[in-house]
Amino acid sequence: MTTGARAITAHSHPGHIFFYGTLMSGFGLRRRVAIEPFLRFVGPGAVRAALFDLGPYPAAIRAEGTVRGELYAVTCAARLLPRVDAIEGCVPGDVLRSQYVREAVEVRRERGPRQWAWIYFYARPLGDAAWIPGGDYRAHAARRTPPDGFAPRPRRRRWP
Repeated sequence: MTTGARAITAHSHPGHIFFYGTLMSGFGLRRRVAIEPFLRFVGPGAVRAALFDLGPYPAAIRAEGTVRGELYAVTCAARLLPRVDAIEGCVPGDVLRSQYVREAVEVRRERGPRQWAWIYFYARPLGDAAWIPGGDYRAHAARRTPPDGFAPRPRRRRWP
């Protein structure tokens, strides 16, 4: 594919996950789900995709552009991925029943080598969703009125 995504078999795992929306640190959803024990923050990164505002959360699709987010090492895929799949409405192997599909994508890091990581791409029609210029959901969410507590709280972690 020209977008930097690749197919991953059931027996392979990239060892990392990339969050670009409400699962990033500081957002309400992140505070309500029990995924912290299975993640280790690596740093900020970006992927080749386009980002859209669906209201309470964003949608990344395979396209030209840049989506910015956070890269994490996965410490226990068997515990993390089923939880994130459920949050994202992902039914592995069944794109027709999935709201998002999990794929591996190459993440460009601000510091360090590129890294393959899981990402959740939106699998439904976008309808009238607004494009998010610059692909930075944290900055976008800070500029709008937050629905239902999804706004980011100030980060405690300092970016390198």
